[in-house]
Amino acid sequence: MLRDDYQPNSIMARESELSSYQTALQPVINGAQPRNIFLYGKTGVGKTAVSRYILEQLQRDSDQYDDVSLSVF
Repeated sequence: MLRDDYQPNSIMARESELSSYQTALQPVINGAQPRNIFLYGKTGVGKTAVSRYILEQLQRDSDQYDDVSLSVF
């Protein structure tokens, strides 16, 4: 059984969702306001795992820019 804090190293079979997420958050790298994202679905389908994964990537990417300050809550 997986724990609530389990985070996989990669996300499989969610390419479409990851692409939509990346498109919505891309403006952050350009210093603009990101688009709103509404997540819904049954328990255990990976909403939290995908969110954590994509936000970790965004934080890693934003570290490459001196003029981007990113905080995730």
